[in-house]
Amino acid sequence: DVWVCGHHPSIQVLSQQGMQLTSEEDGHKPYVSNLIGVDRVETKVVWSTSFGDRKLKVWRHTIRGEEASVDELKAANILYEEQQKVQDSRLGEYLRKIESLQGEVDRAGEGYKKQLEEASRALADAQARGDSLEEQRQRLEAELAEIRR
Repeated sequence: DVWVCGHHPSIQVLSQQGMQLTSEEDGHKPYVSNLIGVDRVETKVVWSTSFGDRKLKVWRHTIRGEEASVDELKAANILYEEQQKVQDSRLGEYLRKIESLQGEVDRAGEGYKKQLEEASRALADAQARGDSLEEQRQRLEAELAEIRR
């Protein structure tokens, strides 16, 4: 069996064959973030029966060690591949959103830049008209002062 944990409050035990859920153990709230293998114990039990001597014999063999099972590693690899696909998909979606938003920001920036340039031109034109009107006012005042004398 393969023991897995993640963003789930339970520790899930899956079969090595089809990765089917075989049991769930209580974990932590809100979730279990990591499992650390401390010790490995493998027990094999073989029963044999005989109608001839009417006996049931049981052999039990327990192995203790730290070597990881190849089957467990394969099953864990399958789980990590599935998780990696999901993460890659999410990351790709985020990148697409970022690119889309960056495009919107760039387009909005171009629009604001054009508006600023137009406003700057309008201000320059208004200042030029104001200067022209000021010169015209001064000329008219000078003419009026000339006429009053």
